[in-house]
Amino acid sequence: MDGEEILAESAYQQGADALRRGDRARAAQCWRMAADAGHSAAIRNLAGLYAGCGDFRVVRPWIEEAAEAGHPAAANVLAAILAREGDKEMALRWLRRSAAAGDPDAASVLEAYGNESAELVRIGAAAADALINRSHG
Repeated sequence: MDGEEILAESAYQQGADALRRGDRARAAQCWRMAADAGHSAAIRNLAGLYAGCGDFRVVRPWIEEAAEAGHPAAANVLAAILAREGDKEMALRWLRRSAAAGDPDAASVLEAYGNESAELVRIGAAAADALINRSHG
């Protein structure tokens, strides 16, 4: 790990500790710092924090940047958001990319539902909710 990765991991852990104490604002602050460094778990957890209000606009730039940089979890979150929005082609593209990069959640969705974009959109909201809700752990 280089220095930036160590700092990102530290910020991520501080965010997890804050969430365990019930301090969502501090968790978000720490995870934003980690997300700025491309920490995929922090990006996923930030998405989870904002999922409760249904507003991904705040974290979407980090999610897209991390997905473009090759972070499998971020690509899976982006696929879920796109599926929710009804952009089936892009959602399937990102889901396949996430699965190919080793994300087990994306691989499970593709295995269970196949590569049919219409089927992906049909289950998009439920899959997104399950994926994002898992990030709180």
